[in-house]
Amino acid sequence: MGKYFGDMWRDLAKNRQTNGFLGKTSTLMSTDEDCSNTMCWLSYWKDMESLQAFANGPVHKKGLVWYMKTALKEYPGIGIMHETYHIPKGHWETIMFNMRPFGLTATQHFVDDKDAGEKRPVSAVIEAKGKTWDKMRDRMGTSDSA
Repeated sequence: MGKYFGDMWRDLAKNRQTNGFLGKTSTLMSTDEDCSNTMCWLSYWKDMESLQAFANGPVHKKGLVWYMKTALKEYPGIGIMHETYHIPKGHWETIMFNMRPFGLTATQHFVDDKDAGEKRPVSAVIEAKGKTWDKMRDRMGTSDSA
């Protein structure tokens, strides 16, 4: 299973500028049951169309076919699920203090680099300070004053 997930994440990272993949965060967490662990990948996408294209693309399909034909029989304890949240532009925020980037702060977005004549990836992390940053609605640009 690791091979298929590895192939998928490598392909997404290599082609992120054209496939709408912004980034991912992975973690291992224990579940309520005494001897179970859960791997969790949070992935972030430019839009729903990009996510759908990935889900129907060759790298994802290859892993899905292996899982449905082989893993369910040979590894009955392995389950897979996904959740999708579609949030309108500008209606999210992530606040972090004294920690490494995690979740949305670990993503990259492509912006025009006029000097180089191409797009380049940049971090979504900015330092929030000053009067306009002291309230969530101001930070997200949804206050009446914005």
